[in-house]
Amino acid sequence: MVPVNRFQIEELLHQDADGVVYWARDRETGGDVALHRFFPFGAEDRGLTGSEIQAFVQGVLRLQEFRHPGLSSVLGGACDAVDGMPYLILASRQGKTLADYLWHAALTLEQAHWLAEEILLLMQWLTQQIGHEVNWLFLQPHEIELVEDEQQGVSFRFAIDPMKWLDRRPSSGFFSEFAALLEQSLGWTGRTLTAGNAGPFSQWLKKIKMPGMTVDQAMKILTLGEQLTQHAPLLSGKSLSARPLAPKPIPMPSAQKNSHTGWYVIAALLVFGGLAVLGVKWWNEREIPIASTSAKAQKTTSKVEKKEASQEKQKLAEIERRARELQGLEESPTEPHTLRARDYLPHEEKELRERMGEQVSVVDKLERISWSGSEKTLYLVFRESGPEAPRVMGRYLVRYQSPGMEATDVKKLIGKKIRVTGVLKEEFGSKKRLIIDLITRDQIVEVP
Repeated sequence: MVPVNRFQIEELLHQDADGVVYWARDRETGGDVALHRFFPFGAEDRGLTGSEIQAFVQGVLRLQEFRHPGLSSVLGGACDAVDGMPYLILASRQGKTLADYLWHAALTLEQAHWLAEEILLLMQWLTQQIGHEVNWLFLQPHEIELVEDEQQGVSFRFAIDPMKWLDRRPSSGFFSEFAALLEQSLGWTGRTLTAGNAGPFSQWLKKIKMPGMTVDQAMKILTLGEQLTQHAPLLSGKSLSARPLAPKPIPMPSAQKNSHTGWYVIAALLVFGGLAVLGVKWWNEREIPIASTSAKAQKTTSKVEKKEASQEKQKLAEIERRARELQGLEESPTEPHTLRARDYLPHEEKELRERMGEQVSVVDKLERISWSGSEKTLYLVFRESGPEAPRVMGRYLVRYQSPGMEATDVKKLIGKKIRVTGVLKEEFGSKKRLIIDLITRDQIVEVP
């Protein structure tokens, strides 16, 4: 056991009815730690005794074995010799929290998608370590750390909630807390979102709160677009509330054939079709502001498809396609906006910042490529020597799986002069670095 008097309390970081969190200094190593002292039965009640202490210590030893880049390391823990109150020693936070960031701005949909994916990946990892799904993570913004790296950007780091671990914290369930965190981070809490502006991510949030959802299913729907008809039906109606309201099911075709089956399928197609078109249109306007050419084509062909959907196989295939579109997982072919003739150099930060949120072209020699810590993001870095260091770089998310954007393909461009064209953004959590989001290889052109 690690004695509590080994640590010098420096500052109170957080306090509530469940306990307190201190920033402390390890007297032996001189390092900073976070000391979580918590009250399993309330601040005015007893601590742990006898076999409870033994079980707690054994649990701490198990937690100390967990090593994951997205999980704050448990360095030790014990119970106070005087009152039996347990405490955990965790690695000290190095960066700001998600709450600090949300004080200034809500997350974008892309950032919220990233946060959701990181949480689900960590939950899958914990399940592998323990053998079953557990709801042990702190899911409040003030407990989620933003870990910033000059080269790799920003990642999230989470911590074990000792009250959940000891099953002493009332909980509405992982997915309810998970969805509430994402809604709060997006600024959606308490808002009623219409079908036209809610988008596919809102639909996904509603779906994961349905009974019987698992972490693996939620991840599949988020990243792979698993066929929605295999699970409970989506919500219907003209408005989509961000609050966890009871779902209203859409009638779906049953296993038995009857005279009403065809009408149920057609009704489902109409609802899926309307939501998918509105969702994709909104997604393109908010996340990837490039004019869509296939949206019009889908409108003209949808009527024909519905008329020709006379066979059950065709109807189910259409439902699946619409469902995948609704999740934002099938990108439409696009054509670029009319661009200004001006090409920018990567060090022209002042001029580039005047074009934030717009499509721009940056031309220079490609110096190197680099990966994010999770190896889910590939960066294209322009020449870095001299006083005119670049303030912008290309960013490609591996999940797009676009032809010609494999690392081996992009490496062939190193040392060549290229033009990168795309929407200019400021990278999440960074006040310094500008990025151009890359989706297809067509956005990169070699120039003489």
